[in-house]
Amino acid sequence: MVLTSYDDIINALTSGKQEKVFYYLTSTTTKATGIPHFLWRAVGFPGSGSVPATGAGTVPTSATAGALVVANPTAPDLSYFTKFGLGSQSQSISLLLIDVLWFNSALSGTVATAQTINSSALTRYTTGDGVYIGLVCWTATGTTASNVTVSYTNQAGTAGRTTPSIALWTGGWGGSTLGPVADQFQGLPLQAGDSGVRSIQTLTLSASTLTAGSFGAMLYKPIATITSAATAYSERDLVLQTPGLIQKQDSACLQFILVPGAAAVHNLFGFVETVEG
Repeated sequence: MVLTSYDDIINALTSGKQEKVFYYLTSTTTKATGIPHFLWRAVGFPGSGSVPATGAGTVPTSATAGALVVANPTAPDLSYFTKFGLGSQSQSISLLLIDVLWFNSALSGTVATAQTINSSALTRYTTGDGVYIGLVCWTATGTTASNVTVSYTNQAGTAGRTTPSIALWTGGWGGSTLGPVADQFQGLPLQAGDSGVRSIQTLTLSASTLTAGSFGAMLYKPIATITSAATAYSERDLVLQTPGLIQKQDSACLQFILVPGAAAVHNLFGFVETVEG
């Protein structure tokens, strides 16, 4: 069924159809204040994930090591997010809950021609609407300035779309100084008029960074955000504080992007709650 009223939600919550999944993670050392980091390889629970496949990459699910596992509903029910909690032991932090739809590795910082990706087809949010492109640093590339563009197919199925040219690791969302660190994340803007991405075809650097390293592209769907002050705990009600219930897709690969309050190791904990109905 579809939950269409507060009565429906309350009935589902009081009928044993609620699930609360806790997480506790220790990040790698973050780059700087406000520079996002992908927590896929963080230590704790869920356990650390592995670097994804090269080229066409990996389509992860809830069964992939590194994912926060929330059970699928019993058909014909659907599952919805209801609460999101976050605590920080030392620094103020923000956390973005995402569904990782696809990612890869082994893109080189020294190749100044188009690097072929041809990402695997999406299995969730298959129209691509609301799906975004990010870059993840797996092993540090060099410190010579270079711009990055990505050729992709948009939410309407139009191929040959291109992200605006921005500075690798220093531009867009997540821009910092050169010399990225492990797990650093950078969000890329889309071509004007686009609202999402179905697939990625190529990635091009304008110049060599002089160190190959290894980085990857990622397609992800943002779910919810939350902020916690240092040594504090916050909780977000996703029923009352969002315009409508957010559905959790079956087999979603749930993970987090951390926006840190300092260049440090961050210890964080909390939970994600869903209800089935």
